Amino acid sequence: MAYPPPPPRRPIGIAILAILIILVGIILTIIFLLLLVASIALIPVLGFIAVAITGVLFILSLILLLAGFGLWNLRPWAWWLAMLVLLLEIVSQISVIYLGGGFGAAGGGQLLGLGITVLIFLYLLAVRGSFRSSAYPR
Repeated sequence: MAYPPPPPRRPIGIAILAILIILVGIILTIIFLLLLVASIALIPVLGFIAVAITGVLFILSLILLLAGFGLWNLRPWAWWLAMLVLLLEIVSQISVIYLGGGFGAAGGGQLLGLGITVLIFLYLLAVRGSFRSSAYPR
């Protein structure tokens, strides 16, 4: 009798990263709901801008929740989604540092943020094998 292979072990770094991403997604969802209530109350004043901002925030919170739960379950698509978001964040941070001078009063914090983002990116590259789709029976 053949037994199914045991489920892959989740690296502790992935578990921490997934939990943090899920928490940020929950916080953004709460902020979205608060902004939605505020924008409904202030529609004549703020109009389309408030609705657009809340819509973007809602989409971002859904993407973060999706990525967090996907990383927690070691889904290959979640690895790709996280890598795409990290690449976009690295490009964004580099452009902010470059356009803002990068070494002013807030430059150290921006460089630290970039460094942390790059380290997370490299960590996800290192644990790529945990996200193999062959580990899951169809």
